[in-house]
Amino acid sequence: MDEPIGMAELPVEASKGVGISVISSAAPSSAAARRFDLLFVSNGRAHRILHRASRFAEKALYPDDRFPRKPVDRIAMQLASVDLTSMASVRPGAASGEYVVLLSLAVMSAADADAAVSAAVHRSVARLWLWDEGGAPGSLMEAMADYLAAEAGFRPSPNSTCGESGRCWCWSAEFVSYCEERELGFVARLNRGMRQGWTEFTADHALGSPVKQAYAEFRSPAGGNLEQSGNSTSDRGEERQRSL
Repeated sequence: MDEPIGMAELPVEASKGVGISVISSAAPSSAAARRFDLLFVSNGRAHRILHRASRFAEKALYPDDRFPRKPVDRIAMQLASVDLTSMASVRPGAASGEYVVLLSLAVMSAADADAAVSAAVHRSVARLWLWDEGGAPGSLMEAMADYLAAEAGFRPSPNSTCGESGRCWCWSAEFVSYCEERELGFVARLNRGMRQGWTEFTADHALGSPVKQAYAEFRSPAGGNLEQSGNSTSDRGEERQRSL
């Protein structure tokens, strides 16, 4: 497991009770790091992206007091010195409730670096706000993070494939969106259920009916259309993002 990254000495900007900060690049002399500083650090853009991502995910997952909030105290952002296996990853901070969003060096090579950084940060921050007490399918956690990023205005990644053998359905951002449209509040209820640990009935309880049945309907010709579902999710996300 990666060693925690200390944040005790970082400057902190208050954000709805969450400290927001940006750590200097691990390779400050590189061209990518200089570009990151110019485009995101010197003008406060990185702080704003991180603040907006945290605010959006928190509001979506914890709409009121019925949904116990995951203890997140500080979130920092840092540009890695190398390319990561994904555009961003989340690592623990030095203390409980502290997290670092580590951006892959590759984001600075994107044609639209601002869009790449924003999408990667929103997805990673959504992931760290999810309750994860163990046992939940990895594909579900990734799908929920993709869904929340899409709701914030960032189109989800291509449809995933199931990572769990023997499963009769596959979690994806599109299917999560379908469940949310079918039963409003599904995502927040599912996240709340994961706080107690995962069982085979957690998603069923959040949906109010068997997920297996919902997936069959989603895949049917009369059910959810993957492309249309993804587009509508992105459109709703753009509207929500403008309202923040």
